Amino acid sequence: MDILLYLNWFIVLVSIILIFLFKPTKLKKTVYPMYFAFFVVTFFCYLFTLMGSKVLIINMLGALWTYTAFGLVLIHSSLSLGNRKTIVFFIIALIIGLVSELLAVKYGYLGRYYYNPELRPFFFGMVPIMSVFSWATIIYLSYTISNLMLKAGIKKPDLKGNKLHWLILIILLSSISGFVATSIDMILDPVVVAGQGWIWIDGGPYYGIPINNFVGWFFVTFIATFLFRLYESVKPKNDGSLTKGSFFTTLSMILLFVMYFFIYAVSAFKMGSPEYILIGVTTMGPLILITLLITVLKFSGKKLEQNNRS
Repeated sequence: MDILLYLNWFIVLVSIILIFLFKPTKLKKTVYPMYFAFFVVTFFCYLFTLMGSKVLIINMLGALWTYTAFGLVLIHSSLSLGNRKTIVFFIIALIIGLVSELLAVKYGYLGRYYYNPELRPFFFGMVPIMSVFSWATIIYLSYTISNLMLKAGIKKPDLKGNKLHWLILIILLSSISGFVATSIDMILDPVVVAGQGWIWIDGGPYYGIPINNFVGWFFVTFIATFLFRLYESVKPKNDGSLTKGSFFTTLSMILLFVMYFFIYAVSAFKMGSPEYILIGVTTMGPLILITLLITVLKFSGKKLEQNNRS
């Protein structure tokens, strides 16, 4: 439906306007929680749609989830990185996501595949626009999850210290991001392929999917986050639009990760393939629990510190 396409673009536009219209404190305390609440509504509507809802308004709201998720990470990035770095991050993520897909579809270096024509509109007749935005969302989510690993007391890598230590840390963090994205695809790809979202022409050993596909997911995310971390290391930490992270803003990204699991778990259950759910539990589950533990320990420790001072 054309109206859904326009609504999705409208949501992206609104999220961009919000990060420039409101001051960081207002964005963090009021706008972001309200946007997240709307995002949760689209998530549950999407689940109801997957379960066979025939209610038009529910199905329309559910169809907004992917672009609303993109808007969510845009606003979160503005709060966490500042607007300048947000622009740089998403330029990198969108370009690498698009170029990697175009090359993969055209030359088949990850295995020959094509997208279902129903996923239009397409970039250059090959890659759905929605897929590129999904790439950017997952790349940012993977970057954020890897940053949570730093909450144990390690600072983000910069060039002020030992250069070898800096490079190793960037490679390790980018690798974690790559594995986070791949953990999502371990359940995502079998579900979408079973639903004919995209078709692998020659099949493959993993539920008809070639292994190169997962190698591609790792390296696309690795390269995008690696390039941004290089930029992040040499630029000032604050561009004037940065706020300190809160428990809610941190938890919201973990919840987004959980939502990815539930969307594809519900789809797998609906299509009678519970084995996909088990895969999602084993690949995504440990990351969810580890990041939750780190987040709870970090913020409970801060609260304890404040209580001791008072």
